[in-house]
Parts: sequence; C-alpha cells; structure tokens
Amino acid sequence: MLSWRAKRQIIYAIIFAILIGLFLWLIVSWLTPAPTCFDGKQNQKEEAVDCGGPCAKQCTGEVKNFNILWIRAIEAASGSYDAAALVENPNFSVGARKVAYKFKLYDDRNVTIAIREGETFVNPGERFVIFESAIPTGEKNVARAILEWSDLATVDWLKIDKEKPNLLVVRKNFVNEPAPYLEARVRNDAPVDIQNVYMSAVLYDVNGNVMAVSQTLFDFFAALSERSAFFTWSKPFAAPPASIEIFLRANQTE
Repeated sequence: MLSWRAKRQIIYAIIFAILIGLFLWLIVSWLTPAPTCFDGKQNQKEEAVDCGGPCAKQCTGEVKNFNILWIRAIEAASGSYDAAALVENPNFSVGARKVAYKFKLYDDRNVTIAIREGETFVNPGERFVIFESAIPTGEKNVARAILEWSDLATVDWLKIDKEKPNLLVVRKNFVNEPAPYLEARVRNDAPVDIQNVYMSAVLYDVNGNVMAVSQTLFDFFAALSERSAFFTWSKPFAAPPASIEIFLRANQTE
C-alpha cells in the first residue's frame, strides 16, 4: 500500500505532466499558422481546398454553367460588324470578378472571318449583355457568330451577398432619322452613389429579332438622382424598333 508521501509524489508528477503538455500545446499552436482560405489545405470546414465553407471562393463543382439566350452579329458599317450576346448567370449567390470570352464570326461556308476577345465581371443571378463593336471583317459577309468562354474551371468564383443596385429605367425615347438615337432616362433609387454603371440597349423588330445593340457607361451615378443615357447608330433602320430593352449593371464583385 502506497504511503502518503508516495501518493503526493504521484499527484505532483501528474500535475507536472499536465503542465508540460499544456506548455507544448501552446508552443505548437503559436508556431502553427491559423488556417486561411489561401493556405493550400482543406481545413476549417472547407468543402475543397481553399473553397466553400467559410471561404468566399466557391468550389467549381457547385457552379452552374452560364445560359446563352441569344447571340447576334449585326453589320455596323461597311467592313465591320457588332457582336452581342445575352447571357444568364443561373447562380443566385455566385459571381466572378473576371471571366474571359471570345466572339468568333463565320461566313456562310463556316470559315472564320474574325475573332474578338474580351473579359467581363459576372454578378450573381443576372442577365447581362456582352457586346463588342466594330469588329473588322473586310469585304466578307458574316453568316453567324458564336461566343466561347475561357476555361470556366479556372475562374475564381465568389460567394456574393451584396444587394443589387436599385437602378430603374423610367423613360425611353427613340428617334430613327436622320440618324438613330435612343435616350433612356435612368434613376438611381439607392441612397448611395454607384460607380461604373454599364448600360446596354437592345432593339427588337416586330418578330422579336434583335435589330441592333449599343452600350454606354456612367462612371459615376449619384445617389437618389436621374440621368439620361444616349445610344446611337450610324444609319436609319428600315423600320423603327417594335420594342426596346435596357440592361443595367454595376460590379457587385468589388
């Protein structure tokens, strides 16, 4: 049977071991960097390496592909075409700061006439127009256009919870002759200023086909104010548009 002195020594040894263990744990914790969304490890309840869970970056496998609703190549002037596409992001909480794209224009024999590359931001759950103007085509006629994305698997998809800017078109006025122009009166109903408001105007004929597209930009839009945006084209149309749609967007990924 252990003496009281032996029992006390055992208790001291246990306490000493606990203190040493605690000290070593504190040293290891201090030397080990805290997990982040940029450490190349799947930790802190991430769904994959540095994405999902608490990270702003969304895992690629959870992102749905864009829907391209229409693509058009429209003769802008002799020897040049405009290319436009209406795109829908079906991801209601996911966007990207930069997505690269490429328009390709083909003749009626499926020969490539021209290629124009560009990039854009993508807000969550929005429909937006991609537009490239005055693509040189020489004397060749464009029969069709396609829109290609760069590798979407390499895009940094982000979870975005910012509210969409409260922008509203309150009036549209179109004049066809002597040179077509469209005035769109736009209102910022938000109590904050908005930087870089991109506006796209799409004109449709009586059959719902796209006649023309144009874009403009407000680099600054004051809170609770109205402004007029102007869109122009080089020559009158055979008939005025049957309907007009204005797409407004500001970058929510910044």
